[in-house]
Amino acid sequence: MAHGSFVLRRAGRTATLLIAASILFTLLGGATAHAARHRHMIVGLNAGNFGTAGLADVRRAVRSVRLDRNVGSNTFRSYGRSGAKIVANFSGPYTQAGLGALNPAAWVAQTLGFYAASCSTSSCPWIQVLNEPYWPRWWGPNADSQANANAYALLLRATWQAFHARYGKHAPKILAACEDQDWNRYWCDEWRHSKAVPNALRYVDGVTLHAYGGISNRSQSARGTRANVAKAHRVTGKPVYVTEVGWPTATQCGHTGDSFQWSPAQQAANIRHFMNWARRTRYVAATFYFNYRDFGPCDWYGIETASGRHKPAYNALKAEAHR
Repeated sequence: MAHGSFVLRRAGRTATLLIAASILFTLLGGATAHAARHRHMIVGLNAGNFGTAGLADVRRAVRSVRLDRNVGSNTFRSYGRSGAKIVANFSGPYTQAGLGALNPAAWVAQTLGFYAASCSTSSCPWIQVLNEPYWPRWWGPNADSQANANAYALLLRATWQAFHARYGKHAPKILAACEDQDWNRYWCDEWRHSKAVPNALRYVDGVTLHAYGGISNRSQSARGTRANVAKAHRVTGKPVYVTEVGWPTATQCGHTGDSFQWSPAQQAANIRHFMNWARRTRYVAATFYFNYRDFGPCDWYGIETASGRHKPAYNALKAEAHR
């Protein structure tokens, strides 16, 4: 009987400890579950509209894609029907007048309308709010100003509020640009600390970054800008979505604006090395390789040629996507 009482008391303590652990897990669940989700990083591809055959070819390689809104609703729906998960990249409309020229309410209404007609929350679980909003090429000479960052913060808040009002807890994740380029080390800080929208990070579920390795030296170019990826997570505490990284193979040309040229074998090796590094960080939620096919005379970033011939990079990316 004494032995039985001991067993019961011990069982009771064990149950109490299990209940306490369960409560603690629930209380910390946001951070704990969040970390666990990103142990298995998504590896995807910047795709496009290459018809039925192109879609099938992309889907054999990856499960997730990044699509620009400009490819149209039909392409979004086709990828959705295929079972792909899509980053819906609402990149523009670009204007040299800067982000302040965009009307947040009108932009959000158009974005929400396109999303509702082209996606479901299952097929498009992420929304990227503008592409490279800090870059003068797209957004004019004052693109990296505080005024532009303020306009971006306002747009992020309006987007988050509209999608959560429409979809509630099932709303897609809102992704914001957090690149810090060689000529602009402060864009992410500007919109995060905007006085126009205090605590703008509350309206963001993840941050995006383009991790091209640049042309300062060949070793750095091969590795990609890993330090910038780490910084984006460090300063925001948010999961990082590397929405573009790539290595071109037009060895007959000089370097592009963001990378040296590489042999097809080197391109494949760079993909493997970057994906393995990003996966080990546990805070990179997804990495989308740029691009599906080569384009232009020297921008041969594709995992296949412009004519559709697979490079070694195709199988390298496919292997990483299916790990």
